[in-house]
Amino acid sequence: MNLADALAMHRQGRVAEAEAGYRAVLAADPGQPDAYYLLGLIAVQTARLDAAIESLRQAAALAPGQPQFHADLGSALGMAGQPAEAVEAFGRALALQPGLPDVWSSKATALNALGRHREALAAADQAIGLQPAHAFALDNRGTALTGLGRAADALADHDRAIALAPDIASLHNSRGATLQALGRHDDALAAHDRALLLAPGNAEAHNNRATALQALGRWADALAAYGQALTIRPDYAGARSNRAILLQMLGRAVEALADFDAALALRDDSGTRFAASMCRLLLGDTDAGWRDFEYRWDQPLMAGERRDWDRPRWRGETGGTVLLFAEQGFGDTLQFCRYAIVAAARGVRVILEVQPALVRLMRRLDDRIVVVARGDALPAFDFQCPLMSLPLVLGARPPLAAGYLRPDPDRVLDWRIRLSKIPGRKIGLVWSGAPRAHSPELHAADQRRSVRLNQLAALANVPDVTFVSLQKGKAEAQPVPPGMRLLSFGGELHDFDDTAALVAALELVIGVDTAVVHLAGGLGIPVWIANRFDTCWRWGLERTDSDWYRSATLFRQRSPGDWDDVARRVAIALHG
Repeated sequence: MNLADALAMHRQGRVAEAEAGYRAVLAADPGQPDAYYLLGLIAVQTARLDAAIESLRQAAALAPGQPQFHADLGSALGMAGQPAEAVEAFGRALALQPGLPDVWSSKATALNALGRHREALAAADQAIGLQPAHAFALDNRGTALTGLGRAADALADHDRAIALAPDIASLHNSRGATLQALGRHDDALAAHDRALLLAPGNAEAHNNRATALQALGRWADALAAYGQALTIRPDYAGARSNRAILLQMLGRAVEALADFDAALALRDDSGTRFAASMCRLLLGDTDAGWRDFEYRWDQPLMAGERRDWDRPRWRGETGGTVLLFAEQGFGDTLQFCRYAIVAAARGVRVILEVQPALVRLMRRLDDRIVVVARGDALPAFDFQCPLMSLPLVLGARPPLAAGYLRPDPDRVLDWRIRLSKIPGRKIGLVWSGAPRAHSPELHAADQRRSVRLNQLAALANVPDVTFVSLQKGKAEAQPVPPGMRLLSFGGELHDFDDTAALVAALELVIGVDTAVVHLAGGLGIPVWIANRFDTCWRWGLERTDSDWYRSATLFRQRSPGDWDDVARRVAIALHG
């Protein structure tokens, strides 16, 4: 049989006979690139991607000047979940023939899958320049813009793509993802439903529908939708990882970790490892947890925290000078600055760089530590290490569980004198964290951890208590529940050193999971933490106490969103 006969059978739909014919051609002439190429296309048709990639690689190696061979190899690699290799194959095709809009668009798809959205935008623009009405290129452009934080601009591209090809399910699915980034979760759900009406077996649409349902608080429906995605594609690592995140949020951490491990077995990526690290820490697996917590640096949310140092990472060596630098929020710095004391005790000179609002307080942390504000000139140093990497370097068990922060004693005395003139027990209160509106994910977490002051109305019934507001920001202006005596000294609290002096003069601090509870715990002041149901990894799963702060007591929600029960239990404890 010759190649023409085999190709004729292929065109007639006689796929098995055509495949046998191509193999016969190769048996007679192993250097025939067209036969390898056509074998690869049959393997794609019959969903044998490994075989397709092998045959298309052979074709491209034998005929490296054929752009279509490289392009179709890229498509097969993309379908097989190998976007980095796909980008390389598409690049080879375009180097040979730059005027291929479909290949530019496919390259944009692969770049988006890698999170390389700026490059994806450029590739999509190349495709659109060659073919302005290219629906898939417009869709890829929208996905890239969403990844770059320009979801409002992206929506216009998705709408243009759907106007060109209204019956393509994947276009509705992409539009839904952009609507989710805009916080329009009901509209996103409708878009994913439209995608599934067109293609009921689209696992990606089921997965994205689940994330929209999750954002709407319809958790049982979201779990069912993730289940549908995994029924269609049991090897869908993304859906398994997303379901793990929801299970952890629902307090089912053991099941979540099983899903994380299954996802990692399918696709070992940094995002899943980072998410799984917090589940491991929550469950007490600190060795693996802190190891994989290092993958945070690969996450988009950490882009603003990355620093390009020309000094090596500190691994616990003795001698020399090490720069320890704060990352993420104030609470993280207050929690992890204790490790700077441990590092100083090892005989290294420590420079501690922190947020400006923490400098005055941190300068009393330890006489051996030089404290500088982020943004100021740094002294010379030999090594550098982020604060939240220190448990991995210095040991997972938290040191110095209480009293490592020291307020200004004179100012504490001043506050005690002032507060002594006010009747009742003086108890600090903080009820809301920073909204973090720049990130939908972090904003959603804040919505779960923060309360409105009126949700703490049960505390107003506790006799002989004067509450002292430690709240900052817009939440400070919320109306006070009837009967609650709440004083505010907000105009006198300019940084954490000011707040520390006031906190140290109080009998107790009650607060949601914010920097103030870390401040109170680090000062060794009794602190009661009103904790959301999907407890943060640092507080453990079923704990009422904390390894981080001996003075802390945890009051965790018994069901998601139920702050009334938490407030009642705190009020009973205050009565006690």
